[in-house]
Amino acid sequence: MTANLLTRLARLEATQTAPVALETSFSPALRLVRLLLAVYLGDLRPGEDVAAGEARALGFRTAGVMHAAMVAERTAVIGWGSQHNSAVMRMLTPFGGGSASEMLANHEALTALLTTLPETFADHRDADPDQVSAAAEWVSL
Repeated sequence: MTANLLTRLARLEATQTAPVALETSFSPALRLVRLLLAVYLGDLRPGEDVAAGEARALGFRTAGVMHAAMVAERTAVIGWGSQHNSAVMRMLTPFGGGSASEMLANHEALTALLTTLPETFADHRDADPDQVSAAAEWVSL
């Protein structure tokens, strides 16, 4: 019976469709916002992963600690989103942005942040204008 059961189980599993992988990539606009957060609020260092700087910007010691805390509290999306939005508004305020309803002001603030990136990240200064517009729209929601 056990061998038959294992054979039946293997056959059943073979008929199942593969699970859909979670989408973990970010849009170019969100990647741009994450980079700016990491640089301006998270003290991103050359060669360091953006997630490390972003974690510091959100108040975590490392990206691993951020992920573990959010998973442990079952707030991976909601908690991260709330902290992320708060950090984005803090970052934009000194540059004239920071209001969720002011898309133009946020666009200008993002543009100012891009033009004042430290020399280490100068290759990101020429971001696609569509990405900047999409990022401004995203932070204005």
